[in-house]
Amino acid sequence: MEIRETKIKRLKKWAIAGCVLVLIMVTVSRFIYNYWIPVKYAVLEEEFSEYSSYILVREVHYTGTGWTKVGDERGYFEEEKITDIHILDNPLPGSKMMQYVNTFLCVVEYEGKCEVEGLYQKFDTYTILEWYPVYPVVRDSLIPVIFLPKSFMTRKDIPFY
Repeated sequence: MEIRETKIKRLKKWAIAGCVLVLIMVTVSRFIYNYWIPVKYAVLEEEFSEYSSYILVREVHYTGTGWTKVGDERGYFEEEKITDIHILDNPLPGSKMMQYVNTFLCVVEYEGKCEVEGLYQKFDTYTILEWYPVYPVVRDSLIPVIFLPKSFMTRKDIPFY
């Protein structure tokens, strides 16, 4: 009778160990899927010249259009030259927190100055044809930064992909 009870106890331990192992594997695979499978690669500042008719945009967290033009083919602007812009059918992923805002290189088509509803002011308006995050990609995550890639965006960063 004792031999049978010890076999049952051993079997229970193996079953628990197997469940823990499966749980660890699922957690690791979800981490890899969400944080380490590239969706959009970041562009280095040295590579900007490979693109034509682009602007550099950054999200802002204050009342306004929500996006600013921080540079163009000539490079980044000085602080006083940064302007609010309006983006039609905006495909760019936003951020929930100010300290995790990315800069994007956007190949655009200029649409002229348009009034944005509710702001009663005209802004330069663009349609984005292509967009790329600018290196380094920053993210709002509980996971320490050293475990997250800076050279690309993932499904976690771009929820609509």
